[in-house]
Amino acid sequence: MTDVLIIGAGSAGLALAYRLKQLGITPRIIDEAAEVASSWRGRHEQLTLNTHKSISDIPGLKLPADFPVYPTRDQYVTYMEDYVKFLGLPIEFNTAAKSIKRSENGHWLVDVGSENIECKHVVVCTGSDHVPNIPDWPGRDKFKGELIHGGDFRHAEDYRGKSVILVGAGNSGVDIGNHLAKENLKPSWFSVRHSNWIAPKFLLGPIQPLFSRMQFLPLSVISVAIKVMQKLFYGDLVALGVPLPEQGAGELFAKKFMVPSLDDGFVAALRRGQFAAMPEIKELNEDTVTFVNGKTVKPDAIICATGYGLGMDKLLGDLDILDERGFPKFYADASSPQYPGIWFLGVNTSVYGNFYIRRKESDQLAKNIKQSLS
Repeated sequence: MTDVLIIGAGSAGLALAYRLKQLGITPRIIDEAAEVASSWRGRHEQLTLNTHKSISDIPGLKLPADFPVYPTRDQYVTYMEDYVKFLGLPIEFNTAAKSIKRSENGHWLVDVGSENIECKHVVVCTGSDHVPNIPDWPGRDKFKGELIHGGDFRHAEDYRGKSVILVGAGNSGVDIGNHLAKENLKPSWFSVRHSNWIAPKFLLGPIQPLFSRMQFLPLSVISVAIKVMQKLFYGDLVALGVPLPEQGAGELFAKKFMVPSLDDGFVAALRRGQFAAMPEIKELNEDTVTFVNGKTVKPDAIICATGYGLGMDKLLGDLDILDERGFPKFYADASSPQYPGIWFLGVNTSVYGNFYIRRKESDQLAKNIKQSLS
């Protein structure tokens, strides 16, 4: 019998493992990847954190002082490798959880192929960016140009001299746009279905720590602050073809876990016409794309920064745990009386940064588990 099984050795799983170890509990940790930081290794070469290094650590080990304020992808991979050594707990890589079921004695059975792991507590830490989502546009299979998910974007220089449609106004879309804006593209387009609030990545220094200082403000006040900031620094984005978000920044965070997108050159590219803002895509053909406003263009590539799904349906089988979106009905340090002992950590986000919320939630979750095992 295993007391605690952690599925996923990302920042959430490692944070919880550290908290449990501090409480005298040794969890068993499995991960389907071959090595730590697999999701980071798979992202594009120019990626940096959107959170300040001072608040982007996993509990117990600060990021190196010589890292820049927004650490790079490779720097964070190195940090996570160092964290595993610091943690000092074995991680079973190349071990994928195939299903989670209730055991006959009321505990949990996790099928990993080679065995069924019986445990009192199972914590799913497989992350929010698990299954890439590309819209199923009519004619998608006919398009002969490049069509990729944002997670497969590698480097902006690959698109020099090409026309690109960038789809999606979330953090990933604006981040890719920031890099493409520095390249010499042919006329390109920015397709927006549901817009997001935009804030400058740098404002007399990195702006993200300002968000963490807003943590005690009501979400309605945060909404007003972000709206004023966007208007002050970017003027009328609607005039550029970018619609206002349907809800305030606080409401988008509370209902959809969307945080403001950080701009570092993309809005300027919209202003100078490097990208033309367009509505959502209606259909694709062999070499053309038509938007819902009737305009047709001929792009070389379409980059879909259109989010991810959690992909938990098969893992959880018939358990009534997910809502209609495929999102857990309870998560972080919250549990369900119907399903005691199963937890979901790392599926949500925060205006103040994912690492901030992981530290907070992992601390309380470890205490909850400790109390249950006592």
